[in-house]
Amino acid sequence: DMQEAALHIGPLKDPVRVHEKAMDDYAGRFPGGHPEACVADIIRSKVVCDTSGQMLQFVSRLREGFTTEHNGKEAKLELIRCKNKFRPLAPTHFRNLLCNIRLSYDGSTFFAEIQVHLAAIYDHQERCPNAHADYEYFRSKMGEKEQDAMLERTMLFFDEASGVPVLLSMLVLIFGDVIHHQQGQMQLPSSSQELYSMAIDAALRARFGAAHTGDLEPARHALRRVAVHNHLRAQRVFGAPD
Repeated sequence: DMQEAALHIGPLKDPVRVHEKAMDDYAGRFPGGHPEACVADIIRSKVVCDTSGQMLQFVSRLREGFTTEHNGKEAKLELIRCKNKFRPLAPTHFRNLLCNIRLSYDGSTFFAEIQVHLAAIYDHQERCPNAHADYEYFRSKMGEKEQDAMLERTMLFFDEASGVPVLLSMLVLIFGDVIHHQQGQMQLPSSSQELYSMAIDAALRARFGAAHTGDLEPARHALRRVAVHNHLRAQRVFGAPD
């Protein structure tokens, strides 16, 4: 049976984050309307189940819906959407059942979110407290929510690059460039070619202080000429005299 202690009521979603999510995901859906009204997880809670059977039992109860009485008035709960985040897996492999419910009471209707977790997986995620924050950071830098596939490729590439000291140093250089020079969103490297190109731009910005990518073209042109010249001479390593 489900235990009352398994239900955790979270704080209301931060108003700034509500506005950001509304503008990112729903601004174009209802022109002239209020996109914040589309955010369905302002009220949040989670249920942690010991077994997969308990998870299915809980969701089945939500599907049936139920009503109760509060202060002499009827309160009604209905399940309007359930997302299975076990398959397909998100890029960071967070696993849960994400349920959006509609609550109706005293002539008002509002939405809430219930995350249904398996205890063994939830406990593992809790031991990595920064994992979700890192995930949100990378998604915010890459832009739209639909770019999960690109995020997957990028994170796999990061995992590969982190084991090679030279590639790792270029990643650090790029992130430093984000902090000091870039504004707004940026594309993160998902291949060696993109990594080298972005690292070169970051190094040039650090050297010349150019605020915009277009200002770096003369330096890039000079580097290309030097690289081609030494490639034709079959020199893999070269310095200033070359």
